[in-house]
Amino acid sequence: MASFFARNGAGEILARYSFIEPLLEGRRVLEIGAAAATDGASALLLAERGAAAVLSVEPDEASLEAARAAGRHPFVRFEAMPLEALKPGAFDLVLLADGGPLAEDPARLAAVARLLADGGTLVTAVAAGGRSLADLAGEEAPALAPSYESFVGALTERFPSVEVATLSATVGFAVVLPPQDGSDPDVSVDGSQAGESDAAAYLAICGDEPTGLTGLTMAAMPARLLLDAAAGAREAARTLSAAGEAARAAAERVVAEAQAERDQALTSLTDVRAVRDEIAAARQALLGELEAALQEKEGLLQDRDAALAAEGEARVELERLLREVEQARGERDALADARGLAAEEAERSRAVHLASAEALRADLEAATEKLRGAEALCDAEREAGQAARADAERLAQVLALRDRELGDIRAAQADLTRRLAEAEMEAARVGEERTRAVTELAERSGAIHEAQSALQAVRSEQQAGRSALEAALNRAEGAEARLQEL
Repeated sequence: MASFFARNGAGEILARYSFIEPLLEGRRVLEIGAAAATDGASALLLAERGAAAVLSVEPDEASLEAARAAGRHPFVRFEAMPLEALKPGAFDLVLLADGGPLAEDPARLAAVARLLADGGTLVTAVAAGGRSLADLAGEEAPALAPSYESFVGALTERFPSVEVATLSATVGFAVVLPPQDGSDPDVSVDGSQAGESDAAAYLAICGDEPTGLTGLTMAAMPARLLLDAAAGAREAARTLSAAGEAARAAAERVVAEAQAERDQALTSLTDVRAVRDEIAAARQALLGELEAALQEKEGLLQDRDAALAAEGEARVELERLLREVEQARGERDALADARGLAAEEAERSRAVHLASAEALRADLEAATEKLRGAEALCDAEREAGQAARADAERLAQVLALRDRELGDIRAAQADLTRRLAEAEMEAARVGEERTRAVTELAERSGAIHEAQSALQAVRSEQQAGRSALEAALNRAEGAEARLQEL
């Protein structure tokens, strides 16, 4: 069985059944979802309070083991079956432990309603949001409980009459003085010291007509279980406090480590920036050298163009001289043919032509020497251009190497920035966890303080009751002494 004081636990369910006891006499009762919470005690109570037959159902056999082992009754059955397997209209009273799903699922509400006979009644409950005895047992409040309007609205659409009672937690003392004749004592309820309390649950009683149930039902709970639950909550709070201290120490340690890593990352980032500045300066110097080399290369290219122009002029001059030589050779051949006709004239012409040929040969040799000088100058300029091109290629390789190193440094800088961001995120996450732990610790401390205050009030009331009892005993002894004297 779950905690006796859990929501929809044995304490709440048995209190509801005490209130609706006038509806049980001679009724065929279907109990849904309560056998596991009460170990079958709720079904046995229904039979003992007048129900003609009780069928208690759960979704699986494992939920019914404890209920079947707890006790037997000739009018009580425990079965594991779905609602669809039950005969429609077979029950006068259907008791559903948790009515929350009915507000969200009209099909389930219809499946429950079809099990009722004509004039039958559905009784179910939903959490109302107020404080419950389950809070002392450390149970969390339901996060998705339907609102009062949606719960009652869904029931009103199905049933003509919906009566809603409130279920509130209370604590107190029972002062009993049995009558001398052995009859039951009169019962009175003094709520003047209870203060205001919010409803822990809404109990809906649905049918074709109002049931006529009214009044106030006080269902006493076992005080020892309540005190044990409070002691367990106090011990859990102490454990949680220790865990909170450990979490705070761990959070501070993580924050310190993150801060140290951040400082180291900032130092590394400063070093990287210094290296980056040095590389930028070196790159700027290399760019200056490259610019100078390019300018020198431009001058060499201009000299090469001038040498090529001079070489072109020399070639034109050589071609002109070659044409003159060819012309001289033609003239010499013509003179050779006419040698026989005019020997003397030939001799003179030969001498003239020989002189001219010598002059031409000298001019040709000079032009050849000039051409060779121009070719040597072109070769020198070509070698200088090749050397400049090799220097430019080496410079480009150096720049590419520098760019790769700069890229690696930028990647290292990005990785350091990323690690720094991750460290900051981790520090923020640890701070949030620390804040949540402190908030939860504060909430638990408030709950402990409230439980301690309630316990202190109970102890004060117990001491007052003991004092009143001693005073009453003293008065009884005095009365007895006076009676003996009389």
